[in-house]
Amino acid sequence: METPGETSFLKSVGDDGRLHDPRPLEDAAAWRLRVSGRVERPAELSLADLEALGEGYERPQRVQCVSAADIVQKAGGEVRFGGVPFAVLAEWVGLLDDPDETRADGLPAAWVELESRAPGTLGSPAAPHRTCLPLKDALDPRYQLALATHLDGEPLPYRHGGPLRAVVGPELFFYKAVKWLAAVRLVRPAEVPGWSWGTWEEHAGYHRRARVARNERFEPKMLRIQSVRRLADGTLVDVTEEVPEADRARVFEEMLRHRDLSRLVAAQLHKMVEVPKDLRGVAFRDGDFRAKIRGTSFASVDFTGADLSGGNFSLSKFTNARFSD
Repeated sequence: METPGETSFLKSVGDDGRLHDPRPLEDAAAWRLRVSGRVERPAELSLADLEALGEGYERPQRVQCVSAADIVQKAGGEVRFGGVPFAVLAEWVGLLDDPDETRADGLPAAWVELESRAPGTLGSPAAPHRTCLPLKDALDPRYQLALATHLDGEPLPYRHGGPLRAVVGPELFFYKAVKWLAAVRLVRPAEVPGWSWGTWEEHAGYHRRARVARNERFEPKMLRIQSVRRLADGTLVDVTEEVPEADRARVFEEMLRHRDLSRLVAAQLHKMVEVPKDLRGVAFRDGDFRAKIRGTSFASVDFTGADLSGGNFSLSKFTNARFSD
């Protein structure tokens, strides 16, 4: 049953806020958004301030989920988000960086960091959920970054990130749309010690850019689970360590020798190592240790006798794979 103000036509994918203790601040009058970093006029804005900046802004849009799930359950497949376009906010605070500037590695030099009031569902539970977008993409009208306070004409429901969330258009995957938005920072990652590209990007290998036209769902990434913490509500949280690119093949081969991949977290594994065709009897689970191998091709692999229970194989493909004799 829907609670007052909730909506059934938009599925809540991922974190719906039920397990937050304490919950992110729900009092719309008390909510504040911090805008800081490489801007001329850092600011702290109320929801009323943002709505005034938006001047009645509202747009109909489709939502592109990275898992290809159809999360808008209504005729036409569109929802209407109201709030303020990021480009309007950027003009109001003033930008210090050129969005077209690039780094030596070809990546954009200036980025927009979006931080939630809620903790991340991966990594340290004490760290807020984060993501980032190149400033160039954030200002590009094709990608439609906006800060939303309303959904289909009503105040944004809590489980959808209300009272304030980021939203992006269908040309970006929607994992870039941070719920319970608390802070926007303009940064140059090369100048930030210990910079993290974001929660899902760092801990699950999701792509830094997320452009749908280029199918930017994942980037090659490998981590090793060091330990697992079980929270009071039963949620399992992996404590991981990233495997350097030069060590990926060695670490993977070591796990294979023990026929145990339960401590492996990887995205696009097939682009980092040669995935063997014989994974018979391999353990992908060992107690609370459970493999997370996303966006990987397991074409013609024999998994006969392998324990895959509890593993996460999001968007992996098992073309002609074998699971029993």
